[in-house]
Amino acid sequence: MTFQAYLDAVKTKTGLSPEDFRALAADKGLLEPGTKAGQVVAWLKADFGLGHGHAMAVYATIKSAVQPPMRASLVVDALSMAHERGLTAGNAIMHTDRGSQYFAKSCQRRLDRLAIRQSASRTGSCLHGAACGAR
Repeated sequence: MTFQAYLDAVKTKTGLSPEDFRALAADKGLLEPGTKAGQVVAWLKADFGLGHGHAMAVYATIKSAVQPPMRASLVVDALSMAHERGLTAGNAIMHTDRGSQYFAKSCQRRLDRLAIRQSASRTGSCLHGAACGAR
């Protein structure tokens, strides 16, 4: 089932569009910062009888209001803070996924300036980085 098929099935079942769900979630206070996906999914299941997959599809359409996307500036600030606290000394490696925020020019410049090497997982391989975290 495609993502759009999930949304179409939800619209058929409830008569509501993703925009309608966003408005309803806002009315219930579910778009406040810190709201977890599980809270929204539980509401969608209880109030609309959606299954988990369908509820997650709806959540995916409204999550930007709940959880803004990570920006490169956040990564740059975190790197600066870690460096200021002495957490990047001595041949540091930062392992990430392939999110665009990690490959932004501002992030790459900060990594270069702090002499931090970057390592990134292969596309489509969530276990690729497991060895980097193993001790």
